[in-house]
Amino acid sequence: MVSNFFTAYSGVKQGGVISPVLFCIYIDNLVHLSLSGVGCYIGLNFCGALAYTDDIVLIAPTASSIFNMLSVCETFAARFDILRSIKVFDVCHFYLDGKPLEFVESYSHVGHIITNTLKDSSDIVFRRGCLIGQINSVGLLCYFSKLDSFVKVHLLKCFCYSLYGYELWGLDSSSLDGFCATWRQGVRRALGLPFNAHSFLIPSVSCTLPLFEEICKRSARFLNKCIFLVPL
Repeated sequence: MVSNFFTAYSGVKQGGVISPVLFCIYIDNLVHLSLSGVGCYIGLNFCGALAYTDDIVLIAPTASSIFNMLSVCETFAARFDILRSIKVFDVCHFYLDGKPLEFVESYSHVGHIITNTLKDSSDIVFRRGCLIGQINSVGLLCYFSKLDSFVKVHLLKCFCYSLYGYELWGLDSSSLDGFCATWRQGVRRALGLPFNAHSFLIPSVSCTLPLFEEICKRSARFLNKCIFLVPL
């Protein structure tokens, strides 16, 4: 059924089912900065504006492109009366509404750390810490110690195997070794294996793909979608 029309005078209802859809409609004109012809692309896919609810990142190859994109944001914000909290990753001086934007060396976007060095080490180390916390708090040893080993591995994957955004990591980062080692330690604990059980045996006894290979597979799938213009 369809309800009667109603007016939202300020924001959307927190936790409402329709709220994300309404916000997407509201912010749609701003996110489609590709119409201005600036910003970064992967293949023919526009990636100059990454948005998740009200957390939006602008990416451009040159300072002049950022100036143009900020001009679009400024016009949009003035029209719809949006309060802004903006940080930049460049040594150039950028202004919005006549005020200089804060320069930062790193920033957390949707749970991932983006740095001005374009390196993934900080994000990988941060995600490794999150993985350690998830493995220690999942309670596999306390509550599920008597279950079948494969059930415990399945629970471990359900609670700790979140790979959101990992396909964007550089596969040559040395920090990936520590991240994968942490995952193997979690599998050893779930299966009750000795801490020095050879890492080559972990995929076989747990019936899982090695974590590094899983990240490589997701990266290849992501690049394939970009190259062949599959919607992301």
